[in-house]
Amino acid sequence: TAPLSRLAADAAEPSMPLPLVRRWDAPIGVGARPISAAGVAPSAASPRVFLAERDTLRPVDPLSGRAAWTAAELGGEVQWVAYLAESILAATPRRLVALDRATGAVAWRYPAEAPADAPPADHPLARPGFKGPGPNASRLEGFRVVGGRVFLIRGDRELVALDGDTGLVDWSYQPAAGEINPRYWAGDRRVALQVRSPNALVVLETGRGRARELPGAEDDEPWARDPLPMDEDHVAVATEDQTVALLDLNRGAMAWSVPHRSTLPSVGAPRLLGETGRLVVLYGGRELVRLDPATGRSAWAEARTLGPDDLSECPEALAIDADRVYAVGGDGPAASALIAVDLADGRTAWKRLLAGPARGWALSLTDRCVAAHPNPRRSAAPPADLPLVFCRRDTGALVQRLVFPAGAAELAVRLVPRGVLVATQAGLWGLGDAPAVDSRPPNR
Repeated sequence: TAPLSRLAADAAEPSMPLPLVRRWDAPIGVGARPISAAGVAPSAASPRVFLAERDTLRPVDPLSGRAAWTAAELGGEVQWVAYLAESILAATPRRLVALDRATGAVAWRYPAEAPADAPPADHPLARPGFKGPGPNASRLEGFRVVGGRVFLIRGDRELVALDGDTGLVDWSYQPAAGEINPRYWAGDRRVALQVRSPNALVVLETGRGRARELPGAEDDEPWARDPLPMDEDHVAVATEDQTVALLDLNRGAMAWSVPHRSTLPSVGAPRLLGETGRLVVLYGGRELVRLDPATGRSAWAEARTLGPDDLSECPEALAIDADRVYAVGGDGPAASALIAVDLADGRTAWKRLLAGPARGWALSLTDRCVAAHPNPRRSAAPPADLPLVFCRRDTGALVQRLVFPAGAAELAVRLVPRGVLVATQAGLWGLGDAPAVDSRPPNR
């Protein structure tokens, strides 16, 4: 593995786990892909990054870089990993497996038996007019962890709620007609989803699955993003026609609907950011607007244009906290800039040019810093080097800049207590603040 190159480091506050130094590095193995785990890790020593290779999965110990176990024969290429209590969930396109966090042993599988190929919808033995499951009936997607349950969409017509301890089905929902839009929201009390052809809004009780189906109009647009909760009773939704609406889940109706008109070309559906009391919308991949969740009116005097880059399909290029929105956009043909926008008025709080690729950056937030790094998936060609830049959230001042060898199309950067894990197809790196006495074993 090529050595870590530290280019610059500024003094940091004692309570901030920076500057960071290398704790360990290790090869990753040909064909392995780093996957960052979703959900809340049960302890500081729990792995945040996993390595997937064909139908196997390995955890990366944040203190040593070693793998405590390898789980094999998971039923396909792992696409999603998450924590649920003492289990690790690993999902393939047709299987969900719960693994013991300490040993990697299989606790349960869903479905319990390997899924068989579904018969075609026009099976010759089907009764007239019957619509069979179709070729995608065993496809799994839309994984969510809520409390002790796992939600997923099976095929085009079933939402399934699994008990996280046993993998058994708590309840499931299938519409009498139509297909389920995979863009949905699952909360502690309710689940909101959209059925298409015929159109309907469906609100289900998270605990029991009891459903209220509210018919929609024929011209209702499909939700283009996952709904964003504003409070326990309202979610914001976005459609491809540049409309943002607030749904009242008690009444099953729109509290307000705001179509967007812009001089910029519309290239993608609006992207929603925020939480209770705060709603920020990215229109056309470039225009940032804050809306009042109560009325839908703009809270800023004018929209904030981020730059020439289209960020509509780059959610990793945006981040939000209680005071600001952070974004990475183009600043010319050969440069990118990290921008902090005040939520109060939409003005630029600070701006910092980023040395590295001109396009395709991703952001993460620490307690006091914003971290920026290129996303190789957004680059036409993998960059020669991967810079990881830490700037102060309040001023934009550079805290530290690290560079890793690249040449890969996969990258995972995961913040851990008092450190960072970085994984590419070239290798693994564990970064942390330097201990007072270095008594660590040699790197491998």
